[in-house]
Formats: sequence, structure tokens, C-alpha cells
Amino acid sequence: MTLTRIAAAAALALALASPAMAAPLDASHYQLTPAVLAKMKAMEAEGKKLKLKDDDKDDDSDDGKKDESIEGMIKKLDADPRAKALITKHGMTTKEFAMATMASFHAGFYVMMESAMDKKGAADLYKSYTKEQQANIQLMRATYKPTK
Repeated sequence: MTLTRIAAAAALALALASPAMAAPLDASHYQLTPAVLAKMKAMEAEGKKLKLKDDDKDDDSDDGKKDESIEGMIKKLDADPRAKALITKHGMTTKEFAMATMASFHAGFYVMMESAMDKKGAADLYKSYTKEQQANIQLMRATYKPTK
């Protein structure tokens, strides 16, 4: 009986301590704020001045070499001292920046495509999103008014 309890405790400890078994990061529950958007906008302007480049910018191939996950973005940012310093300077971590980037991309894409969707389809899609995603869409609508 004691051996069974020890084995169960060891298995539980291993499961809780193993980061490799952790679920991938998901930006669907990351809520953007006006302050985060302001930081990202400031970083974009400074990044242009520093001429930070996107190594994958001109790579349209689907060769499987790009890691487009949030974890992949974090690794890429952590490996670039200038990018990491810029993000840190603005009070964010590379994880927070990657999550905010994905959340803003998702919300911005919805806002951009919303007018091309039929109203019921857009409403149904909106309802399927998490509360954080819905809040991000509302923030994007309020922050970035469409130009005609």
C-alpha cells in the first residue's frame, strides 16, 4: 500500500513539475488594454528607427521551418538582444509582447473583415469568441477608427 502511494505521489509530482507537458500558450484569454496598445505602438516606431527586421518577412514558403506559435515568437524575441531590450524598455516581457501581438492581430483581423461578412455570420462568429477576445475587438474598434 505504501509503495502504491509513493508511486502515485511521484507521478503527480512529475506531472505538475513537467513544463514539457504544459499546454501551448493561447492568446484567446489575453485581454489587451489601451496601455499595452500604446506600448506596442511606441515599440513599433522605435523598432523602425533601430531597423529591426523580420527574418521571415519575405519568406512566403511553407517549408515547415517557421515556428509561428507564441512560444516560437518568444524564442525568436529572446534570441534578438535589440528586440528584447526594446520590449523590456517599454515594461513588457517577451511573453507578454507575443501574447499581445497575437491578441491584437486576431482582434484587428476581425474588425477589418467584419464589414465583408454578413451581419448574422459576423454576430455568430463574435459570440463564439472568449470574453477577452470580445473585449479586444471592442478596444480595437474604439482605438482604430476605420478610414474611408
